[in-house]
Amino acid sequence: MQSPVYLLSWVTGACALWLFWSLGIKRLFLDGFRERLFELRFELFRLGMSNELPYESDTYRTLEMLICGMLRFGHRITFLTYVMCVVEQQRAKKEKDFVDFLSK
Repeated sequence: MQSPVYLLSWVTGACALWLFWSLGIKRLFLDGFRERLFELRFELFRLGMSNELPYESDTYRTLEMLICGMLRFGHRITFLTYVMCVVEQQRAKKEKDFVDFLSK
């Protein structure tokens, strides 16, 4: 059986990590994520200005709505939702109809 001091140190450490994550690191990750999204949105705007991807196209509007939605609701992304997205991506890669757009 473990001593109460050992258990108390584990609980205290877990609480400290949670506090450190909630008050500091999470905000830094969120700021970096949003900064990258603003860069991507600006690049999308430049593609529209150069008419490589016209403003009226469905692709432009879909990407713009997706990026703006992620900017607005980025604070709702948690570690659990991130893990679930990775699992779903791995599952989708195993399907026969999967197309990897990043490899092109």
